[in-house]
Amino acid sequence: MALVELSLALGFLRQDAGVEDDVVQALLDGATQSAIDYLNRQVFETQADLDAAVADGAAGDNPMVVNAAIKAAILKTTAELYANREDTAIGTVRRATVQRADAAAAASNRAGAVMRAGTLNRRVRIDQRSGSGTLNDPTGWAPLATVWANVKMLTGKETLLADSDVGEATASIRIRFRTDLDNSMRVVLLKFVGGLPVDEAIFNIQKSLPDYAGREYTDLACTEGSNDG
Repeated sequence: MALVELSLALGFLRQDAGVEDDVVQALLDGATQSAIDYLNRQVFETQADLDAAVADGAAGDNPMVVNAAIKAAILKTTAELYANREDTAIGTVRRATVQRADAAAAASNRAGAVMRAGTLNRRVRIDQRSGSGTLNDPTGWAPLATVWANVKMLTGKETLLADSDVGEATASIRIRFRTDLDNSMRVVLLKFVGGLPVDEAIFNIQKSLPDYAGREYTDLACTEGSNDG
């Protein structure tokens, strides 16, 4: 079994399941191996696993059970690899990042252009129009995706991207890079009550501004909806 499950790593990265699972799993495997190499001993998921390996004579010298510090180091190393996945090889990760989990979190921000997972701190639902408008099939909204986002309320007309006319946008919503959104859609800011998502605010998408150069994020220039979007 894995020392850190993929679902936990995805949650730590605030990445949605099914988007880049293979990439995250590869980086997670590399970070795990780096931790084991640095510790220079076998690390087991549970005490039962360790005991079984000892009984079989396969535990090696000084085996141990994974603890919270090791898991944190693996997660932070995975986050560093993920933030720099286009220019950092797993094999070049400094083993010192395993020794000090706080150092592992300090990834380069590419002169401010890299979108860190920690900045995506709100869940939003992206809706698209549905229905043909007939009596038996009235128009409405259907969910397209629920993703992590950063919501910034703008004061006046602010430019979100150089040379981009965003009209009278009142909010900038940043999500991970995607190119399938347009101004026929809306974004619904979610809050959680009793663990269940509840609509908190509705934003009309005025323009989708994908970061084609870095392929890190997409900014959505929005106006806060006065109706249902």
